[in-house]
Amino acid sequence: AYSQYDPVDSMDSFTATAFYDYYSFEFGDVSIPLYLTNLSRRYGLDLRGTEDVVGTKLNYGAEAVRDENYFNSDATIPSRNRLSLYGDEEFSLLHFVRAGVFGRGDLVGGKFYPALGASFGIGNQTLSLEAGASYSYHLPSMSQLYFVTQNFTGNPNLVAESDRIVQVKVNLNLGDSFSLFVKPYVRMMDNPIYYEASGYETQPEYPTISVVNLNTREIYGVDASLRVSFWKFAADGNFNYTYEKANGSEVYVLPKY
Repeated sequence: AYSQYDPVDSMDSFTATAFYDYYSFEFGDVSIPLYLTNLSRRYGLDLRGTEDVVGTKLNYGAEAVRDENYFNSDATIPSRNRLSLYGDEEFSLLHFVRAGVFGRGDLVGGKFYPALGASFGIGNQTLSLEAGASYSYHLPSMSQLYFVTQNFTGNPNLVAESDRIVQVKVNLNLGDSFSLFVKPYVRMMDNPIYYEASGYETQPEYPTISVVNLNTREIYGVDASLRVSFWKFAADGNFNYTYEKANGSEVYVLPKY
């Protein structure tokens, strides 16, 4: 690793890190018996920097990574290269207005995956309101692409999961005696990655597990918390509500009332 700091302003910095990871796992079931040995390595270069200017803070970076699976006793797993660029900036406008933006781009297997987001907030320590939105993705990991069970099957056709979120956060703090936090949100997921089990009827102890992409999911929720303090006593409460739809039909609600 190499690090450099601005001798005038110690908040500005730049770091370059070369890394190498070696990892392995062994999967086995003594009752079948079947065993799988997997050896992998991951190496690359990571660059990060921070710049502070009056009223703003910029974080930026780049990363080049290669994932290799060089031994697997039952599956052929190709290597994967990833090149990433990212940056985020925070703005402080006056003393009660703030904003932020971030962006990221990954180049994997000849495809480009972007991620973007922004937030805007007003208020102080007593009362604040913040709204934000983002678009991002989740690439299937190497283990998800070639997840294996006793039948050693994988799903090399998995695609990236995209995620769109819009949320609002409200904070109210009246000293140490009262605090309230409320966050409603909406989340849309395309091609969500999911672990699916089958074979319970014929193999209840060792069902077949696979990783698949599901249809679009719509999730609506509210998270809230409340704290009231008096003298040496305090009361805390939390509330969470989640409603999920797929293809216009309800698939999950918590709580049920």
